[in-house]
Amino acid sequence: LQIPSLEIMTALIADAQLAMLLRKVKKVAVVGISNKPERASHHVATFMRAAGIQVFGVNPVLAGKDIEGIKVYGTLAELPEQVDILDIFRNSDAVPSIVDELLTLRAAGNGAFAKEKDLCLWLQEGVAHAEAAQAAVDAGVDVVSNKCVLKEWERLGLPSKI
Repeated sequence: LQIPSLEIMTALIADAQLAMLLRKVKKVAVVGISNKPERASHHVATFMRAAGIQVFGVNPVLAGKDIEGIKVYGTLAELPEQVDILDIFRNSDAVPSIVDELLTLRAAGNGAFAKEKDLCLWLQEGVAHAEAAQAAVDAGVDVVSNKCVLKEWERLGLPSKI
C-alpha cells in the first residue's frame, strides 16, 4: 500500500471542494459579461445557463440588455437575488474595486451578498489579485483564483445539466 504524497492529497481535497462548490451552485453573477459570442465571458455564462444555473450578467455598458436569456445589470448592487458565485471576467487591476463593492454590500447585508449566505468569489483564468482575494477571505468569502469555471467543470467530470 502506497500512501499518496501531501501534495497529491492537497490536490485531491482541493478538487473535492471545487466539485462540491460547483455541484451546489444555483445562481451566478458574471462580472464583465460580453455580448460577443467569441469572448470567454459569453461562452462560460451561456454554458452555465444551459447547465441549469441561473445567471445574471454585470456590465455597466450592457446594463438592461438580454444576452441569450441572461439579464445584464450595471452594478453588483442592482442584482435582484442572492448568488452563490461571483465570477469575475475583468482585468486583475479591476478586482480590488469589485471586491470593495462586494464587501460593502455584504457588510450591509444587501441583496445578492447577504452575510449569512455562503459566497464564492471566482477569479477566472488569468485573473488574480492576492490582496483583494485575502480581503474577501478575511470577510468570510471563499475564493477561487486564476481558474476557468468551465474548464474546472469539465475536468472534474461534472454533468452538463444540473
